[in-house]
Amino acid sequence: MLKLSCFLPLAAVFVSVCLSSCGESCPVNQQEYARLVKRLETDSLFLADLNGSMAEVNLLLDQADSLTQSAQQSGEAANSKSIKEKAEAAKNALASSLEKISSLEMELKSSKSSLKDNAALLRTIADKKKIIAEQQAQIAALNNEVVVLKGQNQDLNNTVNTQNTQLGQLNAEISQARSILTQLDNEIAQARRERDEANRKVTKTEDNRKNELLDQGIRLLKTAKAMKEGIFKGNKDEKAAATVQAYETICSAHKLGHYDALTYLNQIESDPKLNKFIKGKNCN
Repeated sequence: MLKLSCFLPLAAVFVSVCLSSCGESCPVNQQEYARLVKRLETDSLFLADLNGSMAEVNLLLDQADSLTQSAQQSGEAANSKSIKEKAEAAKNALASSLEKISSLEMELKSSKSSLKDNAALLRTIADKKKIIAEQQAQIAALNNEVVVLKGQNQDLNNTVNTQNTQLGQLNAEISQARSILTQLDNEIAQARRERDEANRKVTKTEDNRKNELLDQGIRLLKTAKAMKEGIFKGNKDEKAAATVQAYETICSAHKLGHYDALTYLNQIESDPKLNKFIKGKNCN
């Protein structure tokens, strides 16, 4: 439709040639000719102006479409800020386009050009308005997507914050548990040291007791061996008592685990001067 601007000057020239060649036989007088040429010139200038305005509209629509398509490309959906910026720029371009179209419509209504009722021109303007409406719908959808993305991001942030809080609590509990375990380990180590010390003391006491018993038994054994059996019964009884006491004392050391005690027990049991006093006794 916009290419009509190329034909209107040609049409004026054609009319001029026809009128000048037909002379007085022309059915149209000079006034009519002048009016027709004036109308063609008016239409031509008006259409040229419309062409300029429509070119601006097309440029703005292309810009809006490019921005809209860019925002819808793969990967952009994850960036709500990018979508919002491009959608806003496309929205502004469409607003400018709509403003241009409205100006064209007003200009057509007030124009003296015969093109004001041109069906092709009106259809072109209607098509442009339809394109604007469609792109506005796409932008609205993009803005909705931004809202959804913001909601998703907020949910994700809330989840992350909740997990961070839970993780912080868990770390605090783990730290507290480790502190308790460390304290328990220290207490257990202290208890083991005290136990070991007590065992050493008990062992030392038992060793001292065993040694004391064996030493006492050895002294009694030496005393018993040194005693002579005389004519007096008392000497025999004292020797017997010393032998029995030595045997029992050395036996006690043996039972407590003194290894050397067995040697002295064997000495008593194998000595004919002493074993008679311990008949019926054993150290099991």
